[in-house]
Amino acid sequence: MWRCFLEAGSLALVLGTAQVALAHPDLVVEAVRTQAAPRVDGDLGEWEGFRWIELTPGDSLVAGRLGDDGAGEGQGVAGTPADLSARVVLAWDDQWLYLAARVRDNAHDVDSGDRDAWFCRDGVALFLDVPRDGDGPTWFVGDHAFVFTADPALPPEGRWWRHGDQRGRQESLAPPQTRLAVKLEETGYTLEAAIPMAVLSLFTPAFHAPFVGRTLGFMLLVTDADGGPHPFGGQLSYGGENDNDFGWAQLRLLPEGEAAPPQLQISAEEQAFDAKMKNDQRQILPAYLSKQQADSQVAQQRDLAAEYFQIYLEKRPSRLATRALSMAFTLWGNTRSTAQIREAINRIPPEEDVWDQVVPGVRQAFYLDGRIEEGLALMSDLELRVAPLKSRSALLLVLAANWLGQGEIEKAYEGFTRIVGWSASAWHVEEARRYLEQINRQYTQNPAEAAPE
Repeated sequence: MWRCFLEAGSLALVLGTAQVALAHPDLVVEAVRTQAAPRVDGDLGEWEGFRWIELTPGDSLVAGRLGDDGAGEGQGVAGTPADLSARVVLAWDDQWLYLAARVRDNAHDVDSGDRDAWFCRDGVALFLDVPRDGDGPTWFVGDHAFVFTADPALPPEGRWWRHGDQRGRQESLAPPQTRLAVKLEETGYTLEAAIPMAVLSLFTPAFHAPFVGRTLGFMLLVTDADGGPHPFGGQLSYGGENDNDFGWAQLRLLPEGEAAPPQLQISAEEQAFDAKMKNDQRQILPAYLSKQQADSQVAQQRDLAAEYFQIYLEKRPSRLATRALSMAFTLWGNTRSTAQIREAINRIPPEEDVWDQVVPGVRQAFYLDGRIEEGLALMSDLELRVAPLKSRSALLLVLAANWLGQGEIEKAYEGFTRIVGWSASAWHVEEARRYLEQINRQYTQNPAEAAPE
């Protein structure tokens, strides 16, 4: 089982690294500064003239699905804008981030689910990656979701808060200063809310006034509980598809004025890079359809890897450089290019937080070449030299998994515990916790066989 941790499929590794099948990280939505603070009372008259975001089923920028709760939905309603659709607007001033929404919803339900199951009740949620570090699906410092249930009675649990701290994901009632107003309408409801900037700054000190020009990662979510047999009736999201903030859109805070329509902003350089990657993937695909790669196919991939590594050297630090580095090591990994990997590693500064992109290629190359122990020794040396804890987490996870496979339970346990304690990489913390839970279970059930074969 633990050996399988070292056995990444080469085809999946290349395609999974080269393509980002997430939402719209290049989608930019603008929120303007308000000249006068709106009253949070559920009356949306003050929002005329602002740029609204449309959430409609089937729209190319809207994800999610809506359920069909049978006769209660009405014939032909399920999955249509009459089932659920919304218009949402965002604005800000130095004290507050404002949200207003007009939601069309055919069945009003704010009673389903447990007290903390906000996703089983009608409402609107604003997800924020304040530092815009795109650190993945697990919740860490700077990640927030402010959830507002469409209940005009405004119960305490109508304002919910999911966020990350050093312990990981936390869920609780929203900070008491968070404001909310809800009004029911014949076809749905209106909702206004205000989120204190002070809370965002508390968790991310670098996020402070002046806020003009700041960019946050964000996603909007409108939940739809239809009172049917299943508490979760569906949802629509905008700017993202799930908790993975790497794929969330950008919320840009502008001064007073008129916001531009939401738009994809991809630089010409990034467009050219994307086109190159797609073309290169088409060229090397035959190598992955054959059981054994010809020498010419290996040489082709090594040449491409060298090209991508040069792009990394020229463009670092940038998102484009990191993607290029990942592609270079993916290609080297799949062609057992251990010599090229060693040479490239010496040119990457130990303080640069990109080593998590390097690890899969290192692991793959040495495994395919039958030199696993040598590869692990290389990663062990890197783990001592690399500075960023996110990168060290990637290295240490592979090492600890190997120690576990070798029966070095205490050493592995210490490694996984360090990863969790660092809380620097969401995915690696989640994996480390999974390993720790498995070790604990096996110690409890059969201490003599704690290490899986």
